[in-house]
Amino acid sequence: MKDTDEQHAAILRTIKIEKLFVFITLTFILAIASFNIFFSLSMMAIEKKKDTALLVALGAPKSLLRRIFLKQGALIASTGAGIGLILGFLICFLQEQFGLVGFGVESSIVEYYPVKMIWTDFLWTGIAVCIITALASYRPAWIASQVDAKGL
Repeated sequence: MKDTDEQHAAILRTIKIEKLFVFITLTFILAIASFNIFFSLSMMAIEKKKDTALLVALGAPKSLLRRIFLKQGALIASTGAGIGLILGFLICFLQEQFGLVGFGVESSIVEYYPVKMIWTDFLWTGIAVCIITALASYRPAWIASQVDAKGL
């Protein structure tokens, strides 16, 4: 005798593959959106060239300048990831409780689109956001650390 999961193994496998492709697609969209962070930090590195040159003249090592811009990228990542994960949790919670999004078919077994929140999904999403943002902020941080004190 097969249990429910064994009877619907093909459907469950299809759902898992669909979930993986949705994650990959949204991560790709996030990577494209991270160009905004990259260019914002690059522009800030260019605009703050005099300030960074002053810090170098005062004896600040290049690693300090790099850490400042990397921390700014991390602040952007943690703020965006935090707000996004909280909003995602709230939307999923409201869908579970009140069924905001329906199928539009009255004869279906389930009226509303089913949602199941899994903490590892939130974890992987947060990790993906942090990795992509760290990669996007590394180059501007390196550019900012290459300022010479003669640039004053």
